[in-house]
Amino acid sequence: MVYRIIYYFANIILRVYYRKIHVYGLDTIPKDKPLLIVSNHPSGFLEPIIMACTFPIDLHFLVRGDLFEKPWLKHLLVGTNQVPIYRFRDGFAGLRNNQKPLPKP
Repeated sequence: MVYRIIYYFANIILRVYYRKIHVYGLDTIPKDKPLLIVSNHPSGFLEPIIMACTFPIDLHFLVRGDLFEKPWLKHLLVGTNQVPIYRFRDGFAGLRNNQKPLPKP
């Protein structure tokens, strides 16, 4: 539900701020099969928002695991389909958290 609320709000802002967004090949995205989308994004913030607003399916994003340590932020991240990924540079003990089940919304 949080995903959809933010989706509509972000979509309106994107359409106002960026008058033209060209996306090609959306008709080739399967809606009934799993799909892995890999994107190289320099800003790390704007591109996932554009992708979430233009793709015809709900997306799930990989996010640094340390962001999930803040309780108020964790609820927002889980509600917007973010998946925590713990990295080696965040601490060896944190890597074990990658084996845990995904947080519930």
